[in-house]
Amino acid sequence: FDNMLTSTFSNPWVFLKVATVGDGGLDDDLETIGDSVEKTKLRIPKEIESRAGTETLLAQWFNEIPTESSQIDDAVDKVQMLVLKTYSYIRSQMCDQVEIFSESFFKVPMLRQLEMDMAAIQLSDEDSSRYKAR
Repeated sequence: FDNMLTSTFSNPWVFLKVATVGDGGLDDDLETIGDSVEKTKLRIPKEIESRAGTETLLAQWFNEIPTESSQIDDAVDKVQMLVLKTYSYIRSQMCDQVEIFSESFFKVPMLRQLEMDMAAIQLSDEDSSRYKAR
């Protein structure tokens, strides 16, 4: 995880180019969590197409930044917005990765162990007779 953070923040533009930017904004990834296999198969070509458009979107964001010295205040505002957009997207991606990491390495093994422990529980004769009487 530490390596992922280091590589992401060393060159965030590469991270953004690899990521998918949907039509509705950078938060479209949340909608794909519960997709079925058929929906996923239909979504893949759209994602490949949108990834090609991500470079165009980044270029458009950069081109909107004024380069004239008389518009320096506007340029600062646009750069700050670009940094905020980038940071929020990277943050959401990292949060998704942390969730997957915690599920994979902590929650799932714990639930498996709990299931095995619950299956091994033996009721005493007294408790068994009480439950049968109910």
